[in-house]
Parts: sequence; C-alpha cells; structure tokens
Amino acid sequence: MVGIERVLHRPGNWFIRSLAVCFVVLGFCSIAPTGVAEAKKPLPCNGSSKLCGRSLDRVVLIGTHNSMSASQAGFGLPNQTFAIPDQLKRGARAFLFDTHYGRPAPNVLNPNGVDSVEDPSAFPDTSTYLCHVLCQFGATKLTSGLRYFTNFLRRHPREVVVLINEDYIAPDDFAAAVRASGLSRYVYTGGTGRWPTLGSMIRSGRRVVVFAQTDAGDVPWYHLAYSGLMRETDWSYELPSELLDPESLSSSCAAKRGGDEGNLFLMNHWISPDEFPPVPSVEDAALVNTRSALVARAKACQTLRGRLPNILAVDFLGTGDAIGAARQLNGL
Repeated sequence: MVGIERVLHRPGNWFIRSLAVCFVVLGFCSIAPTGVAEAKKPLPCNGSSKLCGRSLDRVVLIGTHNSMSASQAGFGLPNQTFAIPDQLKRGARAFLFDTHYGRPAPNVLNPNGVDSVEDPSAFPDTSTYLCHVLCQFGATKLTSGLRYFTNFLRRHPREVVVLINEDYIAPDDFAAAVRASGLSRYVYTGGTGRWPTLGSMIRSGRRVVVFAQTDAGDVPWYHLAYSGLMRETDWSYELPSELLDPESLSSSCAAKRGGDEGNLFLMNHWISPDEFPPVPSVEDAALVNTRSALVARAKACQTLRGRLPNILAVDFLGTGDAIGAARQLNGL
C-alpha cells in the first residue's frame, strides 16, 4: 500500500487517484462508452418491416370468402371454420362478406338466423346483418360484426385491412353501421389513383380500405370495387382440379368483373359445388389451400394478367397453408 499512497498524494495526479480508489474499493473500475445509441429495430407493417415501403397493391394479403359464415360463429353450411376474430389472429387481412336486411324469426334453421327482408321499410324490426343468401342458417348483426375489426385495429396499430362488401343494403345504411361500430376512425379516406404504402397508412391511422361490390353511393370512403379499382378471377369452380392441374391454371385466371382495369387483383380460390344449397367442403379446401397450389396459381395469373394477385381469398382458413403462400409471394 506504500506505493499507492505515494501516488495518491502526488500533486496533479487526481485522475490516477480516482482510478486507484475504484480498484481499492470496488476491485475494478469499468468505463463504458457513451453517446453510442443502439440501433432501433424497424417496426413491422402487417407483420414485416419489409412491407412498410410497399404500396397496398404490391402486398399479397390472404382473404377469407364469406368471412362471417363460420362454424365457430354458429353458422350452418359454413365457408370458414374460425369466426372473424380468429381469422384476424391467424393472419387474414382481407375479408369478403355479405350484408342483408333481416328480421329475427322464431322458426328459422339456426338460433342466430333471420328472415331476409327486401323492403326494410315494411317491417319495424328490420336490422342490417352479415349473412349469406340463406340467412336462416346464421346471421350476425352488422354493427357487431364490424366491431370485430375495430377492436382488432385498436389493439394492433401496425396492421392494414381490406373489406369487400357484397352489398344488399343501401350505402348509407352500411355507413351508419361503420360509424356505430367505431370503425370509421380507421377507414382510409385518401385517393385511389395511386395506393399509399402500408407504412404511410399506418402513420395516418387510416388502415382499413372498404369496397362495395355493386353500390357505393355517395359515401366518400366507400369504393366501388369493380369500377376501375379491382380486377378478379372467376369464383365458380366446381372441382379442385380446376385450380390444381397445370393445364387449367391459365383458364382459371381469366378476367371476370373489373376486366384488367384495376391495380388491385383478387384471386378467388375456393370450390363451389354445383348444388343448392352449396355445401362447402373442408376436404376440397385441404387440396386447394396448400402453399404450392396457391403460389402456382398466383404465378400463373401473374403471367396471364400481367400483375400478381394481391388478395388471395380462400374457404376454411387454417386448412392448408394460405398464410405461408402469402409470405412466400411477398418474398418473406
């Protein structure tokens, strides 16, 4: 200790004295570099930071056909296994649903079913519902169904969603349900001539794009899908081979509604049995929902139509690997 004491008392050696105290009291003294900020990990957009800079029409989304018609939600003749909240959890980001007027009826085929009503003014108890053709097999109040998306977007601020409404109700009535559900705060209100990037939509908070199939009325954020914005394929495939056989892929990609005008591209990818009522088949979905089948058909459609489909709509999400197909097509 004699040597240390001499150093400690030598004039001008204050730094050495401080360093010596560190060693004596603590056994060591570590000096950490300062002013070097750790690089922040990029935030994701729809699950990946690689998608943030891509415009909406350049991102492949998995969609669900007749999204509301799910066995989990109590629907008969369902097109989906999981209800909309679970579809969202599993990665679906585009939703094809039907809206109808209906009224509760005591003698229907399902406890949650309703009688469809063509003239809502004729019945005082008419409401708007999510249901498909035979609403007796199951129905969900429209406001309640839209609230699923509101709740999801509130809890997941980095996600963008697309809704396509096969509309059998007036645009103003649909808009009223959107407002009542709280979804209007997230509705995209920008232009459609050139779609924004996912990142810019997320920054704005306007993260759900809403389309009508036949009538958008004068609602400014409600877009008529097949009038210059969206192209699509046919939707009436009766056999899995029509979506699987290499020689059938090109014909399965032929233009349907919208022609080739839209920069959004909906690839309808499910089997519709030639019977009434049609009974969707999980077994058929297991064949056509494989990653390889979806990727092969999407690439065939890209070759034929000059644009990669960016909405892949399937039955029975969770059967097969539709989510994996979207990731592969997105290059993730």
